[in-house]
Amino acid sequence: MRRLFLLLPVVLNCVAFGQTPERTVQKFVDELNSKQLDSAVHLVMGGSMAPAITAAIVKDPHWPTYEISSLAEKVNGDRATVTYRLGLKNQPAAVHSETVSLIKSGSGWLIAPPSAPSDHDTLAAIAYALAHPHEAIQRGHQAAEDALCLSNVKQLDLAVIMFSNDFDDKLAMTSVNWKSKISPYVRNASLFTCARDPKGTVSYSFNAKLAGKAMAGISRPAETVLVYEGKNGHLDFRHGGRAAVGFADGHAKLLSKEQAKKLSWKP
Repeated sequence: MRRLFLLLPVVLNCVAFGQTPERTVQKFVDELNSKQLDSAVHLVMGGSMAPAITAAIVKDPHWPTYEISSLAEKVNGDRATVTYRLGLKNQPAAVHSETVSLIKSGSGWLIAPPSAPSDHDTLAAIAYALAHPHEAIQRGHQAAEDALCLSNVKQLDLAVIMFSNDFDDKLAMTSVNWKSKISPYVRNASLFTCARDPKGTVSYSFNAKLAGKAMAGISRPAETVLVYEGKNGHLDFRHGGRAAVGFADGHAKLLSKEQAKKLSWKP
């Protein structure tokens, strides 16, 4: 009897972590919702926790609460998949279908992280982050840099447009003097520098083909480059193969090389 009593916590732990793929996925969501990352990581094949991620999540007041339903498993030997409906609490419009893979481990199952992160399957992407925490942190830094660079271009783009408004709708500047021309419209000189460049670097350029042109004469402002990341008419694709581009209508985007082929540089 005493031996059985001592084994009880082990038995309960096995049940808690699920003897089926469905239960494992449900448990994974439960642990995420309660911010129990130290427990959730043990449900992922190769999972390991980085203190920086744990601390950030515990302190995050906006950590999402997931709702999972319609779980269905398919088992093939020591492999399995679970499909389910996943959404955010009180946001019915966010509900969507996902699939996650699992691998048999002893008497239970572990979620198998994908070989590369995905934006389509939320739980698989979280599993990837738990299996590659340091890479996830690095990707987070890169995403922050990408967002900051895009914000810089957006603000410089709007500064150029404000300048033209004060000069009879004309882009009275060149690719050489554009920085000094719009400086009065820029709140911080650091906006001219991408986070990946040394302080003081001018990371962006004005489209030389628009020098002296009237804004009203630009036939396709939503497609025409006004400010861009790079030099001499060449984009610098360094944000995951994308470059920041500001357009003559005031919006900005991160574009891939393929997307950049459709850009208009002339009025």
